[in-house]
Amino acid sequence: MRWRGDYPSHNPPEDGGFKYNPPNGGPADTDITTGIERGRERISEDGLRGLQRISYHRAHKAACVHRYDYIGPYVADLASVIDMEAIRASA
Repeated sequence: MRWRGDYPSHNPPEDGGFKYNPPNGGPADTDITTGIERGRERISEDGLRGLQRISYHRAHKAACVHRYDYIGPYVADLASVIDMEAIRASA
């Protein structure tokens, strides 16, 4: 059985399909990605028996799930990296 992930990155499903960035924001090093791959392979080889599925509704209500506005802080910070005045003046 070939494990296939979602597409939150440019990585195709045949390469795992997942992208993991550690807290430092850079790409994960080989030790981290190797550990993730080995864990994925163990789960796949076991026929996914170790995974428990729950409904979206139940997951959404879990205490560890919280709403977070990713767009607001991103847009608010754009002016710190983009010269908006230069763009405005060019029009």
